Amino acid sequence: MSGKPRIGLLILGANEAYLSAIRDAGGQEVRLENGLGEDEYDRLVASLDGLMLTGGGDIDPSRYGGANTSESQEVNDGRDRDEILLCRIALERKIPLLGICRGIQVLNVTCGGSLIQHIPSEVPNALTHHQNGDRSKPTHPVILEADSLLYQLIGKAEIETNSIHHQAIANPGKGCMVTGHAPDGVIESIEIRDHPFAIGVQWHPEEMYQSIEHSRQLLNTFIRAAAQEVARRRSSG
Repeated sequence: MSGKPRIGLLILGANEAYLSAIRDAGGQEVRLENGLGEDEYDRLVASLDGLMLTGGGDIDPSRYGGANTSESQEVNDGRDRDEILLCRIALERKIPLLGICRGIQVLNVTCGGSLIQHIPSEVPNALTHHQNGDRSKPTHPVILEADSLLYQLIGKAEIETNSIHHQAIANPGKGCMVTGHAPDGVIESIEIRDHPFAIGVQWHPEEMYQSIEHSRQLLNTFIRAAAQEVARRRSSG
């Protein structure tokens, strides 16, 4: 059995970019089946050292009290159910968690927050948040809060990120601390204060980590947090 931290992610969102990023940062991916029951997911999360929530289609607005409009795209109710359930279990068990793009939105909705369904329609003078072309290239800045874990691990007040989304956090959920904004005010990162490591980012570090230092720092720190979870379990018997 590998001694590497075991990082769970749903098969539906487990494309090669995420898998390579986990491996290169020193983790071992564990692809989780969709559509399992709560007890089975609880058992699986208990065997993991970290959980990654990946990008993908939009969350059904009914899950955060929004109206169903044509602005939400590629909604998959089964995936919503599975990821919200996995996220809740990971938060309850204090398992290290990293939410990427859709993943930050899943984290927020799990905590009772809501979403902007379409940035161009709801944010005046919005930047272009859905770039075309090379996903490994940054396209706009993000300003980080100095008292955040994200700022501490990156060591910069402003970073450049890629941007491949049309939705974002509207109202932060309970316990969600907003830690980063784009210049147009769109929320770009959150963290859970009473959790050892639960960070959500609206950008895609798995697409930039080979060339952008802050993306490597984020992924490496996530895997180190998962390795600490391995050590904690071993010490507790």
